Amino acid sequence: MFNKEKGSMKKKNKKLFLWLVLLAFSVGTDIVASVDMTVGNANSLESDESFWNDMIKKAPLNAHAHFSLGFIKARKEKWDEAIVCYEKAIQLDPFFADPWYNLGLVKSKKQKWDEAVSCYEKAIQLDPSYASPWNNLGNVKAKKQKWDEAVSCYEKAIQLDSSDPYPWNNLGLVKAKKQKWDEAVSCYEKAIQLDSSDPYPWYNLGLVKDKKQKWDEAIACYEKAIQLDPSDPYPWNDLGVVKDKIEKWDEAIVCYEKAIKLDPSYAYPWNNIGVIKARKEKWDEAIACYEKAIQLDSSDPYPWNGLGFVKYKIEKWDEAIVCYEKAIKLDPSYAYPWNNLGLVKARREKWDEAIACYEKAIQLDSSDPYPWNGLGFVKDKIEKWDEAIVCYKKAIGKGANDNQTYFNLANSYFMIKELDKAQKIYEKLTNRDPNNGYYPYNLGAILFIKGDFARALETLIRSKNMPNALEQTPLSIVSCLEALGRINEAKEHLQVLLEYNSPYGWLKKTAQSELKRLELADEHEKD
Repeated sequence: MFNKEKGSMKKKNKKLFLWLVLLAFSVGTDIVASVDMTVGNANSLESDESFWNDMIKKAPLNAHAHFSLGFIKARKEKWDEAIVCYEKAIQLDPFFADPWYNLGLVKSKKQKWDEAVSCYEKAIQLDPSYASPWNNLGNVKAKKQKWDEAVSCYEKAIQLDSSDPYPWNNLGLVKAKKQKWDEAVSCYEKAIQLDSSDPYPWYNLGLVKDKKQKWDEAIACYEKAIQLDPSDPYPWNDLGVVKDKIEKWDEAIVCYEKAIKLDPSYAYPWNNIGVIKARKEKWDEAIACYEKAIQLDSSDPYPWNGLGFVKYKIEKWDEAIVCYEKAIKLDPSYAYPWNNLGLVKARREKWDEAIACYEKAIQLDSSDPYPWNGLGFVKDKIEKWDEAIVCYKKAIGKGANDNQTYFNLANSYFMIKELDKAQKIYEKLTNRDPNNGYYPYNLGAILFIKGDFARALETLIRSKNMPNALEQTPLSIVSCLEALGRINEAKEHLQVLLEYNSPYGWLKKTAQSELKRLELADEHEKD
């Protein structure tokens, strides 16, 4: 939650006044949080407004009366009327710091940042010990992404009033933005120590715990924020994000649906439900969720990227491309759609275009292993094996630990005849996944090339009995038997292949040809 601000009635009797100041924080499914506005009872506000109107009629030159009326107008979100009141108070008493500060709050609310800065600086000039303008000046600096200046402002506010939790919370936000996670945690914990009933630092602490992959602690923080403010949809959404990460899909969906119920216009949970539906291959439901997210916020690139992924999976290539290009247009720095666009281009064998997409994704986020892996695949397809190896090794170095990446790397080593390196990887994969027939088949091929026919035969027989055994495995077994001089067994295997009703016509024809070749060789040997 971002940037809580305090308005003042009198410096000796400050009252809370909270404002919404949006500050982009984190990416992906992480949320830009909102701040509730503290509003008094409507009847009380009307009574107060009537009181100060009467006071101004009796004492039109009373600066405090005009200021107080402005405060009431602001609480009723009558911003222009509040400005008139504050400016009148300033005109009557130019040395009165509070109306300058509160005028700055209204200017911030209207996103007139430079005017807000002038107001806060004037309030500070009039009263250098006034902490709140420093806090809110920091908010504007943060809004403008002037992080170091924002930090200085928050630290000055804390120096002037270390008991105020708000600058601690806001300082934590900037530290988190700069990825100084431990410092952010310290700031949030200090804010909580000063006011444990405030849900916002609990929520922000949860975001950092999420970033540090401390899932249980993140869950505890979000649940505390929800307990303190059950009406806020944001911690519900981010609680769902953590549940998603720990693969509690159904619980995640419950959290997202709760966030949607609290705020039907909130687009992120719709996107996040779409992610889970896509993971479960419920394509139509995923599409509906992404389209709802886009309807609610067509400027958000994430559901466009997600929708493109689903279109890719159901082989609607042109529609997928449209979605990815839309995501890129909305955020040219967003790496994922560039990677995914590369997938479509590769699928269509547009190798140069695929390479350009993967290279762009890498330029935007060199830490992501997926575009490196995709680029390696394309380099494989165009027979640039050495370059493919570099790409696969990059992917592994950046966290890729999946079997496919290692398998692709081993295949590239195989193609440039670095058989020892390929063999080592195939053996590792065979141990990792003993039910995948591809790994022992390729391992058997290397052993055959190296002349270790007995081990090759043993490995290929094991491969032949696996669920995804390659159709050519029996022919490779025949080659091993022939190399070992076990011709009769080789013929028996070929005869079995001829009697087997294989769906692969080429396999039967090859078996016939090989059997004939062996029989001719046998006859020649006898002659």
